[in-house]
Amino acid sequence: MILFSAKLFTQTSVSINGVIREAFSLQALSGAKLIFTNEANKTWESASDSLGKFSIQNIEPGRFNIHISLNRYQTENITGYLIGRTKGELIFELHLNTTDLPELVVSERKSGAYVNPLSNILVVTREETEKLPAGFFDPARLFTNQAGVTSMNDGANHLVVRGNNPAFTKWMINGTEIVNPNHLSNAGTFNDQASTSGGGVNMISATVLDNTYLHKGPYDATLGNALAGALDLNLRKGNTDELKTEAQISLLGLEIGLQGPLSKKGASFITRYRYSTVGLLADFGAKFGDENINYQDFMANLSFPSANRDLSFFVFTGNNVNDYTGKQDSTLRTIDKERYNIRFNGGQLIAGMSLESRLNKRNRFQTDIIYSNLNNKRFNELIDFNDPGFESKNFQGKWSIHPRWISVYGNNKVWTTGFQLQVNRDKTSYNVVSPNLEARGDIKYLTSQPYTNLLIESGKWSVQAGLHGMISKSDVSIEPRVELRYQMQSNKSILLSLGKYSQLPSPITYFKSLDYRLMKSWQGQINYDVIFNKHTWSTAAFYQHHFDIPTNRFNQSFMNEPEGFLPYYFQSSKGNVYGIETSYSGTMGKWSHQHNVSVFTSDYFINQDINGATRFDQRFLFHNNIGREWSGNKARSKKIIGLFAGIHYSGALKDSPVDNSNPSLAYSIKRPDIFRLDLRIYRRKFYQHMNTLLALDIQNLTNQQNFSYSYFDTIKQAINFQYQLGVLPNLSYTIEF
Repeated sequence: MILFSAKLFTQTSVSINGVIREAFSLQALSGAKLIFTNEANKTWESASDSLGKFSIQNIEPGRFNIHISLNRYQTENITGYLIGRTKGELIFELHLNTTDLPELVVSERKSGAYVNPLSNILVVTREETEKLPAGFFDPARLFTNQAGVTSMNDGANHLVVRGNNPAFTKWMINGTEIVNPNHLSNAGTFNDQASTSGGGVNMISATVLDNTYLHKGPYDATLGNALAGALDLNLRKGNTDELKTEAQISLLGLEIGLQGPLSKKGASFITRYRYSTVGLLADFGAKFGDENINYQDFMANLSFPSANRDLSFFVFTGNNVNDYTGKQDSTLRTIDKERYNIRFNGGQLIAGMSLESRLNKRNRFQTDIIYSNLNNKRFNELIDFNDPGFESKNFQGKWSIHPRWISVYGNNKVWTTGFQLQVNRDKTSYNVVSPNLEARGDIKYLTSQPYTNLLIESGKWSVQAGLHGMISKSDVSIEPRVELRYQMQSNKSILLSLGKYSQLPSPITYFKSLDYRLMKSWQGQINYDVIFNKHTWSTAAFYQHHFDIPTNRFNQSFMNEPEGFLPYYFQSSKGNVYGIETSYSGTMGKWSHQHNVSVFTSDYFINQDINGATRFDQRFLFHNNIGREWSGNKARSKKIIGLFAGIHYSGALKDSPVDNSNPSLAYSIKRPDIFRLDLRIYRRKFYQHMNTLLALDIQNLTNQQNFSYSYFDTIKQAINFQYQLGVLPNLSYTIEF
């Protein structure tokens, strides 16, 4: 035991390996020079061989600036890259110089993956998941500090992107559409019903992801079926050198993971199982309030790379339950909800494969096949009556097939063509029949999305033009899209984006006899970006005109309402979302900072008498994030201590009068603004054969009472205001060995 401990805690060093490749063709690049510099200005150097591979032995763990240079390619500076945490092969992508302007070394590149400036993409790297306050390793929550993005309720992860209904945002893996991958998809919704947009906890933890992307409209022609945005999850490969174990305990769950090589040729696996901590304590008799919440999930990703082909198989599965017990003694009830017993339970499955074949130096073929489903049931009953109860069931199943061909011409032209085919099944049933609760039955339908996209870079100009099609049973939308970028100076550029977009809501949204059609949108945006030595500044003005938006018999527009009981009969409403976003980020000494402000308007129109602000017309969003890390060396370990704070200030979601018989007054009430201060403190230690992470997240540190929604309570005989979460601490401990 003494010998084991001595080996475990000896002075730490690690070995890393990776590959340098071209951004567009993904071909290996030889002769690239890499310089890794740590915070003590100690450097390690390497160069890529004829296969693009590099390795560094005995490098100290910690945060590094990585400098990568190669003749004819843009020099890359990647900041804050964490070396020492368990990960697979490092991949860095270089982009060819296509302009005669002086070379600009970007000092704030987030990761080695190249993101074309023409793409309207927000990126969260694996390194950033460790720093973001109150992110809780949730892929969606990690974006709520970005420009134009917030959550509908801080108790869930439904994203409101630029004042749009969260139902206008889709989920994807590797650019391929999936169903909602969240546990407790009713969390944070006004009607407590299952949703397609989010939930309480994501089944796919950010701990198993590489980079995560949020595409904000307008985006290029390769994506579709989403008016506001698309969350794209990219899975992480397992360690290729040796078997590694990771365990984590936190308020969210108990996790155990295993990863390692499957062969000497680079095949690997990563797997993880999580069980709700609160649910586990409840299993042992502990009770937290009047709700029992439990969930569990399992994932596995198998990767089989070769010289000309990469093949992977993955699976995610989980289930969840939320049991609410009302008060049996009617004299103790203070709110209407306490009259009921409510049980919500559900399950999810995502399984698929991804194949990328590199046919030659300039052509590759990629295809993804994914099956995903979401199955939920909600039952509630009145305690005081012989009540049969009310039960609603929802099922969504989706086969997604996404082949595409990518060709690179002359190093500066990329042509991508392909299609997404979805085979869908949506099933909804209620155990009562009434005019307002029409059972919509079992619906099977196809959607197809063919597309073609051409990117050309020439000198100071870059242009991307494409055509996307959306084909459903009852409607077809042909969608031209174009982006034009001009590099005025080496550090200044302007970008114009225009396009048409469409989305088919789940048929469970519609009345069963409706020949449902696509929602459509014209969108435009103009960006002005400036890069300084250690700072970046970006400003964007955007406009979105939505039309053919569903409306129900009570003149409520889908611009405002999530999926729920009330079916939509007509596609007769429209709306506009427009505003300005500006963001400024960089470093000042050891401190990093990110600030962004969004000012926007979100409105809808049904007729001359029914129009106005949407529920999501918050008017403004302000996110301010600042923090730093301190490093320390001891004889046995390397230590990093981090402190990061996030300040969020915004308008509240609009509210309606409790007596909503007059639809012209819907969402006419402005509630007090929302303020939230989040904090994250962590300590990571690296040993020779182990590293640990102890972290404390505190959401809503000041315990601010932020408005969520209001309703008329039959017990109080008055309006009851529902607020978002108060102060929420989450202590977590992670060990990798």
